[in-house]
Amino acid sequence: MYRVLVATDGSPAALRALRFAHDAVRGRGQGRLHALSVLEVVSEDVRQLVPAAEIDRVLDAEGRAMREAVESTLGPQAASIDFEALPGHAPRTIVERAKALGVDEIVMGTRGRGPVAGLLLGSVAARVVQLAHCPVTLVR
Repeated sequence: MYRVLVATDGSPAALRALRFAHDAVRGRGQGRLHALSVLEVVSEDVRQLVPAAEIDRVLDAEGRAMREAVESTLGPQAASIDFEALPGHAPRTIVERAKALGVDEIVMGTRGRGPVAGLLLGSVAARVVQLAHCPVTLVR
């Protein structure tokens, strides 16, 4: 079974990546698609100041919003996707979750800012490519 993790933030680029990954998994006949949204945590110090119940509430809301966005994009086909929202540093959390799930590929959307903007603003996708244990497909 081919396993794919799609990192999504609900943006149009992330939803295009999700559709791409869904079509790729479906094209293989048998596979599993896991959608992950990471709630960026500024620092561990800030995280300690916020009650755990509040973090859980935000993660639940993020998970519901992601599921709704995916369902509006894929319709009934979204039922075959596993959804998860986690707190953390996005690149590291994406790669760690991909390893834990034993995925064969990570798929992510990219806004295509260009090399200079990516260098100045940073890029989650670029960092995931550097850290990943498996192939990473970027969908523009």
